[in-house]
Amino acid sequence: MDEDDTIASTESTNQHPANSVVTNHVAEESTAATPMETSDSNKEEALTNGLDIKEKCQYVRNCGDNMEEVINTTRAIVNSVKTSPLPPPVIEAAHYMTSFLLQKQQPIKGISILEDLLAVRGADTVLSSLHADYVLLCLAAKMLSLPLRILDEDITAVADDEDGLLDVEHVLQYFYYGGVIYSALRKYHRALHFFEMCLSVPSQVPSTPISAIQVEAYQKFVLVWILTSNGSIPRLPINLNIPYVARPYLNLAQTAREDDSEKFASSLAQLTPLLEKHNNLGLAKQALECLRRKDITKLENTYISIKLETLAKYLTLPVLDIERRIFDMIITGEISAKICKKEGIVWFNKGSDVLDDDEAINSLTDCLQSCIATYGKLKNLNDEISLSRQFIGKVCESEERSKKEAAVASSSFPVKGKKVHETM
Repeated sequence: MDEDDTIASTESTNQHPANSVVTNHVAEESTAATPMETSDSNKEEALTNGLDIKEKCQYVRNCGDNMEEVINTTRAIVNSVKTSPLPPPVIEAAHYMTSFLLQKQQPIKGISILEDLLAVRGADTVLSSLHADYVLLCLAAKMLSLPLRILDEDITAVADDEDGLLDVEHVLQYFYYGGVIYSALRKYHRALHFFEMCLSVPSQVPSTPISAIQVEAYQKFVLVWILTSNGSIPRLPINLNIPYVARPYLNLAQTAREDDSEKFASSLAQLTPLLEKHNNLGLAKQALECLRRKDITKLENTYISIKLETLAKYLTLPVLDIERRIFDMIITGEISAKICKKEGIVWFNKGSDVLDDDEAINSLTDCLQSCIATYGKLKNLNDEISLSRQFIGKVCESEERSKKEAAVASSSFPVKGKKVHETM
C-alpha cells in the first residue's frame, strides 16, 4: 500500500483536544510487536518507595521531561493496583502518561501498561476513559490489530466508577478512533457502526453545539458509506449543522450514486486539496477504486469475453492497471474470470461458484452467533429498563397526562346526540 492509500497522516499531537481530533490516523499496520518495558523492577520500587497511591500518582507529574522515569513510575503504580474499581489518581496518571508519550512520539511504550490496567479493571463491554487512551496509542503506533480484542466487543454500558473522569470527549474519541482503525483494516461495516455511535453522542456543551470530532467522524462516515453502498446517506440523530459543514462530502456521495466513475474521479480531483487537508484523500481514492471495480463487475454480467484494450478505453485507464485490478478481483473472489495474456482477452466464467462452501458456512455461522449474542444483550437491556423504577414512573406519568388531556378535550365538545342548553 503506497502513501496515497493511507487514510491519514501519522503526525503526533501534544495533547488531547476537547473538541478536535488528533491526526494520528494510519491505513497500514506496522509489523512491529509491542516491546517489553526495559525498566528494572527494583528501580520501579525505589522510585515510589514509602509513598501512598495518591503520592505515587502525583510523582508521575513531577518527573518533568524524563520519559523513562514517567514510564517506570506509571508501571510501578499499575503493578500496585490489583483490584477494580481503579482509584481515580491511577486513571489520572494513565491519562498523563498517554499525553506525555504522544508528545514525545513514543506511543508504543505505553501500550502494555494500559493493557495491564484494563485487564485489572476488566469488563471490556463497559466503556471507560482508559479505552480511548489505549485505542489512541495503538493507532498512533500503527498497531491496528492490537486493540481489536476490545473494539470487537460491543459497548453495553458506560463506567460510573471513575469519579467524573469519564466525559463526552472520551466517548467521542473511543468511537472515532475505533472507526478509523476499522477503516484502515477495510472492515467498513464495523467502521460505519463506530462512526454512527460517535455521531449519536449528544453534545453537553451548549456553547459549542458542533464537536470537531463529530464533524470529522461524519466526513469519514460519508466516504465509508460510498465504499459499502450506492444508496443515499441515511438520516442520523445528529446536529443539523454537521451535514452543512460536510457539504462537499455529501456532494461527492451524490456523484457516487450516479455510478459514473469518471465523473466521480473528476469531482475527486477538484476536492483533492480539501481532502488532503482533512487527511481523507486515501479513503476517497479507495471509494474511487470501489466504483471502478463495480464497473468491471457490471461487464461480467454483460459480456462473455472482452479485450483488455477495450476495457481500458471504457474505464480510461492503462491496460496494465486494468489487468492488475482484474487479477486482484479474481483473487478476492469479486469476479470469476480468466485472463489470456497472449490474446489480451478477459474471459468471464458466469455461474461458477467463487466461494468455498466451508468458508461460506463458517461465515454464516459467525453471523448467526453474533446476531444471537446481540439479541441476548438487547433482551437483557430491555428487561432492565422495563423493570426500572424511573422508567415505570415515566410511563405512569405519561398515561396520567394522556388521560387528563383526553378528559379536557372531551369536555370542550357536546356529547353526540345531545344539545347544549344555555342557562336562562
